[in-house]
Amino acid sequence: MPVGRGVPAAAGTGGDREGRRPDPQEAATPAEFVAVMRRYRAWVGSPSYAQMQFYCGGVCSAAGFRAALTDCRLPCLPLLSAFITACGGGEAEYRRWVAAWQRLNGPSFLTG
Repeated sequence: MPVGRGVPAAAGTGGDREGRRPDPQEAATPAEFVAVMRRYRAWVGSPSYAQMQFYCGGVCSAAGFRAALTDCRLPCLPLLSAFITACGGGEAEYRRWVAAWQRLNGPSFLTG
């Protein structure tokens, strides 16, 4: 489950919040998963990387978020958790993202 300070209520407004919530289950590749992460960040109002660092309680740095969201590789699970927290997601949102992450990560998730 994500941990940290969480996004203040006002920070989750803006962007195209009225649009359809980006669905990580639609990603067929790690690069598509990261693209959905970028759309989700925009959907919650495009918090800055520095704000995201604050919202997740410093679990991930602004530079770490920037690197992960400009890469085409699947992020590590702790970064994904920090990302969901930084975007104001709760337990249900976390479970949605982890299920998609596990599917894309394949057997390496089970074997470490």
